[in-house]
Amino acid sequence: MGRLRLSHVPMLPNFLVECNLVQHMVRITGCGNVANTWFKEESMRKLSYLVTLSVIALLIFVPAAGAQQGQDVTVSIQNFAFNPPDITVTPGTTVTWVNNDSVPHTTTANDETWDSETLQPGESFSFTFDTPGTFPYFCEIHPFMVGNVTVGGGTEVSGGSEAGRAPTEAIIDTRVEASS
Repeated sequence: MGRLRLSHVPMLPNFLVECNLVQHMVRITGCGNVANTWFKEESMRKLSYLVTLSVIALLIFVPAAGAQQGQDVTVSIQNFAFNPPDITVTPGTTVTWVNNDSVPHTTTANDETWDSETLQPGESFSFTFDTPGTFPYFCEIHPFMVGNVTVGGGTEVSGGSEAGRAPTEAIIDTRVEASS
């Protein structure tokens, strides 16, 4: 059998032949089923490329989105202050407080969700926030040091107008009585 012109293959739509989109086809010999088979194989090849590219795109972009869910945030404790004192995070974020001061401190939630105990200079404490809400916290040793962690823009956890303040029972009386 000789070489068949593409314009004579009944399975090829005219616009493909006219636009020379299939001119790179190998010799089509025999019946029209060869062209039909070739199109199926070509379609499957293109589909496999598309699937491969989609998987690669997912592998690249999904971890970036997931990183926002499980990010790490550091709060420095220095000069008798939390820096930054107020942070907003997404659920699954781990907050680490690092004592960069020259004296001991704590980080303690007003509602006692977490308590670092005493952090000596250079020590750190981490807590992962999974529940949405606002969590006021303070330093038990220096109750004037306060901050807030807001998770997912949620509602206040330890309600009332006392939010962001140290609980009164944690305030240490430093008055010295004069001796007579």
